[in-house]
Amino acid sequence: MKTTKIIIAILSLFAFNSCEDVIEIDLDNIDPKLVIEGIITDNQGAFTVKLSKTGDYFEPGIYPYVSDAVVVISDNSGNIETLQETEAGIYKTENTQGITDVTYFLSVNSDGTEYTAKSLMPEKVNINTLSYEYIEATPRFDEGYIIHCHFIDPVGASYYRFKIFLNGILLNDSENLLIRDDKIFEGNEVEIPLMTETFSVNDTITVELLSINKETYNYYKTLINIVGGNTGGGPAGQMSGSTPANPESNLSNGAMGYFSAYTVSANTIIIQ
Repeated sequence: MKTTKIIIAILSLFAFNSCEDVIEIDLDNIDPKLVIEGIITDNQGAFTVKLSKTGDYFEPGIYPYVSDAVVVISDNSGNIETLQETEAGIYKTENTQGITDVTYFLSVNSDGTEYTAKSLMPEKVNINTLSYEYIEATPRFDEGYIIHCHFIDPVGASYYRFKIFLNGILLNDSENLLIRDDKIFEGNEVEIPLMTETFSVNDTITVELLSINKETYNYYKTLINIVGGNTGGGPAGQMSGSTPANPESNLSNGAMGYFSAYTVSANTIIIQ
């Protein structure tokens, strides 16, 4: 593996965060669609699959949850679990555990239709260290400190998402999603400045590095192409490539959303 250090700016993509965010998009079909948001990580469960419906005839901001579905997660090792609905539209695992290089399968049966997806959990990439750098005020940022994330990218295509927490509170939840592919730094030691906002002395910053697969990365990227964001390193709002009618999804039968298996590495730093 090469060890050349590369310092590169992060892609800052606006509008989408995690399976717990509500996404407001004008879709190309007025009929209500099933929205499936499911994750499995290498952290300790339980893991959640959320089911809801969307459509432009609903009142704005109202996304009805879908109950009484049969939700099953299995893997290519023969493990299978039927999830329990713990509250309206929320289905949780009890025994499923995420393992790298394992492919997970999701099956959702709702109103007589089956929706399926699969997701391979990528190799775990660990954060080596975090550092910080003082910057002067700019048109975009106040003066203060920005965080740099240091890790070694493995050989082979990799895709990442970064979550940033300030004193335990997630900052980039629905306004500033940070994702990155490794096309220009594959197999190298990498230092990435996480340009979301500036921080102050005594702030405690935690960064989570999520190793996601290509399908999840493409979902985020096409979603941002719809709502407007930065997909090519240019100014916020600059489009990259053609804009699809709906976000690209790994779910079958026209369901919206995604099913994602990913690994998580976390590190914390206190600005002094």
